[in-house]
Amino acid sequence: MSQTQRDTRSDAALEGAVTIDGVTHRCRVKNISFKGAQLSTDALIEKDAKVSLTIEPFGSVLGLVKWNAKNKSGIEFKDRPQVIEDMIMGLASYSML
Repeated sequence: MSQTQRDTRSDAALEGAVTIDGVTHRCRVKNISFKGAQLSTDALIEKDAKVSLTIEPFGSVLGLVKWNAKNKSGIEFKDRPQVIEDMIMGLASYSML
């Protein structure tokens, strides 16, 4: 997969969960790429918070909050590349993206 394809964000409407400091909140994944995702949630997610994003049955990926505005947050993935790729490819194979 080329670097350009890896950077492209795919619009999504996926239900997920974001865990911050051991507390899990429901979220909606608005878009996702190999580098990160945009989430919408009612939870307050502070910039620079370490999070885990889970999308069942595709697994979890670790990330860092890079920005937030109202109920939206931008997450930069910080997990091992294989973990990120497994989740994204799983979503793509089930036509979730």
